[in-house]
Amino acid sequence: MVINLTKLDTGIAMRNDHMRNKYIQVDTFPDVTLAIPAASLKLEDGKTNEGDGKGNFTLRGVTKEISFKYKATCKGGTCDVEGNAGVLLTDYGINIPSFAGVTMKPDIKVKANFQMKKN
Repeated sequence: MVINLTKLDTGIAMRNDHMRNKYIQVDTFPDVTLAIPAASLKLEDGKTNEGDGKGNFTLRGVTKEISFKYKATCKGGTCDVEGNAGVLLTDYGINIPSFAGVTMKPDIKVKANFQMKKN
């Protein structure tokens, strides 16, 4: 899965600018990726499956293996997948955002929803 961050929208224009340009540096690192071996997911047609997995998460050019939880509902060879994982921003060379005395937590929860086809 590849997500382009150049249009990252936090709901606040100044925060968008800071996150895109100062912290993530989308001009150099526009995409974030998560590579998961499909065989590591339990994907049974006609069922909803939940589990834990591991994948390679790349942010700002740094790749780290992360653990995640997922839920997949499959029907007719297509699976709707939702998952979440914890990410420590400093692992990816991101300074902890701080502005006007407010500092962001260094660990964030990443959530993803996507659809995939089974082979």
